[in-house]
Amino acid sequence: MAGSAPRSTPARWAAATRSRSSAAAASATRRWSAPPGRRRQDHRRRHRRPEAGDGPHHGATHTVNSRSTDPVEAVRELTGGFGADVVIDAVGRPETYRQAFYARDLAGTVVLVGVPTPEMTLELPLLDVFGRGGALKSSWYGDCLPSRDFPMLIDLHQQGRIDLGGFVTETIGIDEVERAFDRMHAGDVLRSVVVL
Repeated sequence: MAGSAPRSTPARWAAATRSRSSAAAASATRRWSAPPGRRRQDHRRRHRRPEAGDGPHHGATHTVNSRSTDPVEAVRELTGGFGADVVIDAVGRPETYRQAFYARDLAGTVVLVGVPTPEMTLELPLLDVFGRGGALKSSWYGDCLPSRDFPMLIDLHQQGRIDLGGFVTETIGIDEVERAFDRMHAGDVLRSVVVL
């Protein structure tokens, strides 16, 4: 059905998106503002705030568990039915991209951060792409300029304004890299860091 994401998702995909899509969808909703001429209503009060132990949030004001809730409907409810200005697909699967596409506001932006495999394809009604407007883009390496952005990020970390440790699930040795990739594909880790 055009306008909503498919409700049936493979178990493997659901496991892989458990923490990532929830945090990305929730992060995107906090930037929402009403289009000109529309009065913004704060529907966020009806959703619970993240609590300690809920998983990594990194600034998200709300979380959506895609195992038990349709993320498109949840984002629309959080934004008064409009959708988010920016939705980030951090997983890179056709299912999550389709959800991101329909969770955004008209003329909103979808940013593909997760890297798809070469055989993955996306099917969207072309009329929906045309009718919804906005921007569909990808982000390579965070679209950053390392020589400029890395020193800034290090400074922010040293000032205590960015918790880089919160992005690290585990530290591993070089001989554990293959196992780390398996854990990442299973959705068991956010980030594994190799310590030499």
